[in-house]
Amino acid sequence: MKTFTILSVLVIITWARCTAVAQTADNLILQGRSELVSRNITNANAKFKAAVLVAPNNQSANALYGATRLLCLPYTPAAQEVLDRLGFGLTNRSIYGWTSRMPTDTNGTPIPPNDYSVTEVVDFLRTNVVAEAVAAEANLAKVTDPYFVLSLTTNETKLDQITVDYGDVMLLRALLRGLEFAVHYMASLDSEAQLNALYWMHANGDWRFEDMLNAFPKAGAYTRPAELALAKQAFQLAGQRYLDASVFIRARKGNTLRLFNLATNAVAAEGAWRTNLNQLLASLAGPTALTLPTNGLQGIQVNLKQFFAGARAPRNCLPQIQDKAVIAGSLPDKTFGGAVVGLSDSDVYAGLGKWFSIPVLPKIDKAVFPGLLVHGIDGVQYSVQVSANLVAWQEVSASTPTGGVFRVTAPWTVGQQGIFLRVEDLSQYVTFVGTVVDAVTGAPIANASVGSSCDSRRVTTDAKGAFFLRTSRLAGSAGAYALDATSSGYGRAGTGGFDSKRNRITGIQIRALKPPTITVQPVDQVALEGGAVSVILDATASPPPTYLWLKNGKQVAGLPTARLITFNPVKLTDAGGYSAVVTSTGGSVTSRVATLTVSPKPMAPAITQQPIAAIIKVGGKFTVSVVATGSPTPTYQWLK
Repeated sequence: MKTFTILSVLVIITWARCTAVAQTADNLILQGRSELVSRNITNANAKFKAAVLVAPNNQSANALYGATRLLCLPYTPAAQEVLDRLGFGLTNRSIYGWTSRMPTDTNGTPIPPNDYSVTEVVDFLRTNVVAEAVAAEANLAKVTDPYFVLSLTTNETKLDQITVDYGDVMLLRALLRGLEFAVHYMASLDSEAQLNALYWMHANGDWRFEDMLNAFPKAGAYTRPAELALAKQAFQLAGQRYLDASVFIRARKGNTLRLFNLATNAVAAEGAWRTNLNQLLASLAGPTALTLPTNGLQGIQVNLKQFFAGARAPRNCLPQIQDKAVIAGSLPDKTFGGAVVGLSDSDVYAGLGKWFSIPVLPKIDKAVFPGLLVHGIDGVQYSVQVSANLVAWQEVSASTPTGGVFRVTAPWTVGQQGIFLRVEDLSQYVTFVGTVVDAVTGAPIANASVGSSCDSRRVTTDAKGAFFLRTSRLAGSAGAYALDATSSGYGRAGTGGFDSKRNRITGIQIRALKPPTITVQPVDQVALEGGAVSVILDATASPPPTYLWLKNGKQVAGLPTARLITFNPVKLTDAGGYSAVVTSTGGSVTSRVATLTVSPKPMAPAITQQPIAAIIKVGGKFTVSVVATGSPTPTYQWLK
């Protein structure tokens, strides 16, 4: 009986102590949440930490403590030192209203400090951010109850109300491990590039990736193998956590809203990602086939074991880069050190162009008698052109590579010099191929300037009248187009059409016509009033021209539209300068100005005012006058 009594007392004491501990942890959690409402994240984190110390397995305490650890990072001495080094303003560094900024140039680009390398940034992430991420993930790992739910109000989040469940916690753990993977992998690479040097490369306005590679020859090489091993471990943990979270989130009821939600229209895509992720995790042990098409590619085998072994650093996998473009045929290893099998060169180049918006330039590799071997991307059409002066280019062939290459038959003769060759990618832009000819004779017109309504680009025809015009209009963009051609001795000519799908329009013929030629110019004329007179010119054109007569440079109603003007009877008001604008499809020309002078009709003199007699004193003044009319104007002879 005595023994039973002692045991009973111990049980009661233990129960009471546990109850007190639980109450203390709950109180600390409430205090921490109150600090969240007050926007004091560091005090909130301290309360949640205290709750974890009191009750190490309290799931809510661990979830809140883990979630707030990273949010407190900006307030740590190490983070403040980095912010100071980067030049951030000393005030307004609050996560609830961050307005502190780095110094910027006139374009708004942040200006980094001198003597601050990318390695220092990566080391801060590795020693501080990753450390907190791993610790936060360990806290979240304490959440083991599948029925766990934690709701945060808008006052606590300062955003929307959030409800977190077990699946959300698992996905947060996956994200933290993913962050750890990314930082460890960056830390495995050489990153001695100076931030300020990178800034000035960009600020100069001609940022080129190849310049950075030349300035930092070791960038992208593996220098810390231990970090690569840690990256592999973090990748594996991130993948496993994601798969566990995905199973839980997929099993939720349809009307359940949580921190992370899977939309109905994304279920199939997420399922395919799960399949690929499982196979990627399996490849950590050796080569594994991806059973589902990835980015349209099939038959791909991955080997992440080889990748994380560091067999080939990213630096050693880069193709040749020139003028902000990748050169086809320069990929050193399409397996990337055995990490991927089944990719063709074209697959890699197409991926670079799609994911990073990097153009891929075709490469003329070497002479293969009797022509050339050209590298490109399978399925892309290329135009091979020649020129003798680097101005007028003539297309000699259009080809699509097979296996990343195609051959070009030599467009020259043995020993011929002064021939230039270029290859253009036709896949992205609308191109026009055709000739400019004389509409009457059919003869080719050399040195004609050809342009389109797509843009302002113009090209010059070669000796055979041929032209190749690549525009800036994207292929597949529906719309009408118009082409025009101008050449010395010809009027402006053109053609057009409508195209919605093709990127290459061939067989175009622009028929140019010469403007009219005036064979007989109008000549000056003198006519007598009431008589008849004609102003005549003659011109040839195809089709026959039309005529527009001008008087004193102006169009006058009533003038004919034929090659001559006849005045019968001619009037004094008809006098003036006459010219004609002669127009045909090939253009217009203006004749010389012919002056028409009209003389009045002859008329006998008639005295309209007789002289008047007058009596004048001796020494006085006597004036006598007479007025007469006549044509031509009469002359006078006085008689005494």
